[in-house]
Amino acid sequence: MPPRPPISLPTIHPPKLSPHPTLYFNALQPLRQCTLTNYASFVSVLGRKLLGGQRRFVSSTHRVCTPTSSTPPIPKTCPGCGAPFQHVDPTHIGYLPLKSSTPPPSIKYRPTEETETLTTLKPQLRTPKPRICQRCHNLRHHNKGLIRSYPDAEKLLSGVKVVQKGYVLLVVDVVDFPASLIKGLGNLVGNDKPVILVGNKVDLLPDVNRDSFKSALKREAKKSLNITDVLLTSAKTGEGLLDLVERIAPVQSEGTDLFLIGCTNVGKSALVNALAKVTGTDTPGPTTSHMPGTTIGMVQIPLNLTNMALSSTPGRIFDTPGLYTPHQITHHLTTQELKLVLPTTRITPHQKNLRPGQTLFVGGLYRFDARDSPLSITFYGSKLLPLHRCRTVKADILYAKHCGGEHIMFPPLGRAKEFLPLKLATKVKLRVGEKVELGLGGVGWVSFEGHGRVDVFSPEGGYIVPRDVLYK
Repeated sequence: MPPRPPISLPTIHPPKLSPHPTLYFNALQPLRQCTLTNYASFVSVLGRKLLGGQRRFVSSTHRVCTPTSSTPPIPKTCPGCGAPFQHVDPTHIGYLPLKSSTPPPSIKYRPTEETETLTTLKPQLRTPKPRICQRCHNLRHHNKGLIRSYPDAEKLLSGVKVVQKGYVLLVVDVVDFPASLIKGLGNLVGNDKPVILVGNKVDLLPDVNRDSFKSALKREAKKSLNITDVLLTSAKTGEGLLDLVERIAPVQSEGTDLFLIGCTNVGKSALVNALAKVTGTDTPGPTTSHMPGTTIGMVQIPLNLTNMALSSTPGRIFDTPGLYTPHQITHHLTTQELKLVLPTTRITPHQKNLRPGQTLFVGGLYRFDARDSPLSITFYGSKLLPLHRCRTVKADILYAKHCGGEHIMFPPLGRAKEFLPLKLATKVKLRVGEKVELGLGGVGWVSFEGHGRVDVFSPEGGYIVPRDVLYK
């Protein structure tokens, strides 16, 4: 029997693809759409299969078409942070490498066995994800690469002010209130614009009466804003999200635009992503991280909460960059230091009793001196922040020796000489039976009980915010 001639494969020429190549094939099911950018994989998967070690052509019926006009174009701004795309400076915000300016492949296929068939592609099919800048990619997947940026509040919110029919969702951090409340927001967005106050991160609070807490928030915020409602939410646990959807869905169904506004690190972007999960919206949301200044520009969120209302022209939802507030010490902390300062679990109050002539340090950030009477100090914040009690006469020596170390006075970490020095911020005078609270900008808060005087020291004498007694 003469030897069998070798099987030759027909030459398959790749089609001329546009910048966004989309190929259609009907191998798995009629007119099933798939996105392929690797032509070698296309020939390997669709052009042949391996049988008995010999290559045999499967079929010539696999139809290849050029992209249609429905191929989604690349947006001009990053959907993760809102920064305009640029291809020049990798160290600047919005950088997108030119090789990444085309949509990503929808199939990651590497033939490993000779028995690979087209059926193995079924679980690997997925819709293309939108392009994000290199900074957002590093934040989402590697938790690095953040370039801090704080926008001009007046310039950013000027577009919100001119919108006649709009609602403001003012997001605040309940652990960092009122330091996370933006002063003068009414002048920036319009004093008559309705504002819904959203107290986020409520899962971090100790046991507290929610109704009285909401009343205290509203009482403080109404001093400068047109507050119409107060809601408590948690983007982490989902608490209060359905109440928020029920509150803003009728507003959006009327065609009213909603703007999420807040200072840095209050969790606006995390709240948007949580709302998307609650409503079943499978759309990648804004980039989130524990570092302030993650969002750069105003980002429109493809989130429609009016499905039940069947609104034909629902209002849009926008996420805005976190605004800078001068009361938060977190602006001066590194990534590693923020992990120690920002609480991630429910806060457990830590109480310390001071006699006259004793000092309490909260890390290397705050210092409290009891002057003439015994008192009780309760700290509400991260459990990773060390509390150190010592004699006041030795406080300066201990601070100079241990601040910036890894034991009793941190953060800062390893940069005590470059960090802001502690200076006298205020003197608290307590009457018998009185309770006073002070907000520690971005860190938490402390309460004093007793009588006498307490000297409070903070970095550069700032980052201390007096507040009403919210926790009883």
